[in-house]
Amino acid sequence: MSDVTVIGAGPNGLTAALVCARAGLDVHVIEAYGRPVGGARSHELLEPGFSHDMCAAVHPTALASLAFRELGVLADVEWIVPEASFVHVVDSDTSHIAWRDLSRMRSSSPVGAIWATHFESLVGAARSLAAVTLGGGNLQMSEVATAVRLGSLAVRSSLRGHLYKSDEGRAVAALLAGVAAHSLGSAASIPAMLVGATLATHAHVGGWPLAAGGSGAIVASLMRKLRNAGVTFTFDHRVEDIRDITGPVLLDVTPREAANIITGASVNGTTLQRYKRFKYGPAVVKYDCTMDGPVPWANGANRLSPTLHVGGTGEHLTRVERHVSRGELPPDPYMLIVQPTLFDAHRAPVGKHTLYAYVHVPAAWSGDGIALVEERVEALAPGFRDLVRARRAQLPADLYQYNRNYIDGDISSGRISMRQLLARPRFSMKPWRIPSTSYYLCSASTFPGPGVHGMGGWHAAHQLIRQEYGLV
Repeated sequence: MSDVTVIGAGPNGLTAALVCARAGLDVHVIEAYGRPVGGARSHELLEPGFSHDMCAAVHPTALASLAFRELGVLADVEWIVPEASFVHVVDSDTSHIAWRDLSRMRSSSPVGAIWATHFESLVGAARSLAAVTLGGGNLQMSEVATAVRLGSLAVRSSLRGHLYKSDEGRAVAALLAGVAAHSLGSAASIPAMLVGATLATHAHVGGWPLAAGGSGAIVASLMRKLRNAGVTFTFDHRVEDIRDITGPVLLDVTPREAANIITGASVNGTTLQRYKRFKYGPAVVKYDCTMDGPVPWANGANRLSPTLHVGGTGEHLTRVERHVSRGELPPDPYMLIVQPTLFDAHRAPVGKHTLYAYVHVPAAWSGDGIALVEERVEALAPGFRDLVRARRAQLPADLYQYNRNYIDGDISSGRISMRQLLARPRFSMKPWRIPSTSYYLCSASTFPGPGVHGMGGWHAAHQLIRQEYGLV
C-alpha cells in the first residue's frame, strides 16, 4: 500500500507526486491514458520529424513557479525566451509588439511608453506578484500592496477609462485585452483583466518562454525525477470509485470528475453538490500544421515573437468574447497563434516549420475547425495555404477526449469568473482539501488556476503532507 496515491499524470499531478516523494512518502500515480497527459506534452502529430505541442506551447508563468524552481525543473529544461514576448495583431497592417525589456518597450513607441507606465510598478514587484497570484499563503504587507496595485489596474482597465481617450490609449487597451483573453470568456471583465495584467507583467520579468524541443520537456523532467525518487505508475487505468484506493489521495481532475469518483465515499453532500455546480467556460478549437516555410505575414512585425494574439481593437475583442460566452460564434473570434519553429529549429526538419493556433468558440462547438483558422491566417498572410503540408483541427469534443479535464473543450478547466477566482473550487484559504476527507484536488480547477506551473499540485501536496503525516 502506498502512502499517497495520485490520480492523473498532468503537470500538477506529477508535481504533487514529486513533492510527496521528496518528503519521504511512498507514492503511486494512476493515469487513465497510456502516458502522462495534461497541459505539457509534445508529439510527432502529423509527420515524422515535426514536433507539436499537444496543449500549452508558451508558458508565461513557468519561470515564476516556485514549484519548478524548488524541484529543479527550471534548471533541467532548456528555455527559449524571445525578446518580444507577444505581438497583438489588429489587422493586416497594424500590430503592436510587447518587448520583454520594459525599458525597450518604453522607448519603442508612444504606445510602449504608456504601457510601460502602467506596468512598471508591477514589474518592480515581480516577486510579490508571484506570491499573490501563485503563492496561496499568508501575504506580507508588501504583497498586499502589490495585490492592491494589480486589482486597481484590472478595475481601471475593465472600465476602460483613460485608456480609450487617444489612439495610443486604445492600442494599449487592445494589447491588454489580447492578454486578458487568455482567460477564455470576457476580455473586459475584472477577472479577465486580473489574469491579463498578471501575464503581461510576467512578459516583462522572465518573459514568455518556450521549452526547447517542445513542452513535453517539462513533463520529461518531472518523470525523470519521479522515477529516480522511486515513484511507481499505473497507466491505462481509470479510477471510477475512490473507495478502491486506501490512504490519502491527490486528484488531478476537475471538481465534476472528483464528485463522480468520490460519490459513495464519506463525503459531505453539500461538498458534492458544490463540486457538481462548478462552472466551465467557453472552448477552443486547436489547429496544427506542418509547413514548407514560415508563415508569409504581410506585416513583418508578426515574425518577431512566437506568440501572436489576433483580436483587433480592444472594443472589438470585448464584443467577440462576449458573443462566445453567450454560445454564439462571431465571424472573427479571438485567435492565439504560436510559431515555435521560428525560434526553436529542433522542432522541424531544416527549412520546414510548424504552426499552432487555437480559436475561442462556444462550449462543445462542432463546426469546421480547419476553415475557421486557415481563412483568418490567409487573410493576414496571403499564400499561407500554399505552404501547408499537413494539418489537423481538434474540436472541443476531441480535446475532451484527449483530456477529461477539458470539459466541452474548456482548456482552463473551469470558467474564470470573480467567484471562481475566489472559490477555486471553494471559498477557503486552503481550497485543495475536500472537507473532512483525506482527498485533495490539485488540478487547474484549483488555485492558482490554469497554466503549466505545477503550483496547484505543489500547494495540494504540501497541505496533504502536513495534514495527513505532520510533515513540513
